[in-house]
Amino acid sequence: MKNITFIILLCLLLSACSINEPSEIETGEYYNPPMSADSTKSNWQEAYADYLNKGNYKDYYGFYIGDINSDGIPELVIRYNDFTNSGEILYFVDNKLQTLDLCVVSDWGNVGYLEEINQIVFLQWYGHTQGTFGSVDFYLYEWTPNGYSEITSVIRESGYDPHNDGSGEYGQGYINGEKVDLEEFEIVLAGMYALLEESTWFLMTDFDEVEDYSDYFLQWN
Repeated sequence: MKNITFIILLCLLLSACSINEPSEIETGEYYNPPMSADSTKSNWQEAYADYLNKGNYKDYYGFYIGDINSDGIPELVIRYNDFTNSGEILYFVDNKLQTLDLCVVSDWGNVGYLEEINQIVFLQWYGHTQGTFGSVDFYLYEWTPNGYSEITSVIRESGYDPHNDGSGEYGQGYINGEKVDLEEFEIVLAGMYALLEESTWFLMTDFDEVEDYSDYFLQWN
């Protein structure tokens, strides 16, 4: 009887331990499954080629293909022009094509890749126009099992500079959607700029060098 009681208590202890053990996602260590069926491979190849053919990307700067998030399926990075890294990233999640829009809308904007932590830093907009002052849109993305996810947003509304000489007042700043004062905003903004400064981007292949996208993507089997 004592042996049976001991076995029951041991089973309860073991089950309790397994319930309380954190999963990989809870500890922040995302699991990236390896590439599975051949159908998944052919699907991303066909989808990427179709996307480029429909978009007439021959007019743009270039592209890069490689497994930048280590999920076993290559991502397609498209760059629009030769003076910023403005563009988009195509990737597959649950066998579905997804797109991360990284279109820069300011002459002072840019995009960068933080290889060691596998994050994308994106300065979409910075600048001012006649009478306005100091607006900024800054984002940080990381890879998760569900795709690229925004983890930080640093946004400031435009202030007002009536003389257009840089003496105007800044607009309201927001960190992840929450209002913050100017001092806190400037500290976080400086941190984002530091990340952008440390970042790199990808070596592009000229669109004109590829005649058939479908054949080209078959190299990544």
